[in-house]
Amino acid sequence: MGGISIEKFFLVFLNCILLVSGQILWKIGLRNIKIAGIKSLITAFFTPNIFGGLVIYGFATLLWFYILKRYDFTKVYPLQSMSYILALFAGYFILNETITRNTILGSLIICVGIFVLSK
Repeated sequence: MGGISIEKFFLVFLNCILLVSGQILWKIGLRNIKIAGIKSLITAFFTPNIFGGLVIYGFATLLWFYILKRYDFTKVYPLQSMSYILALFAGYFILNETITRNTILGSLIICVGIFVLSK
């Protein structure tokens, strides 16, 4: 099962996009929600953003099952670190969060790691 094929990379990348999309929806959905107990927690699950994030996470999990069934765990699991890079861009462009030099440096190190793993 060797190195990282285009198909393998694409599937893991798609999974990362789904994971980050779900997290972004949760972050947006939680902005105006006060969770003060089990009732408010259950109510939060059914708000559009939280529920949408859960559905996306469900699809990501099914895709991950497929990936794990087909490919070596030691090759695909480290590629999940692409989620950190995608989250960085999503946080900046969608949530208007700031990016520091250390964040950029750490992200570059992750990118180098992904490149090394793909060989």
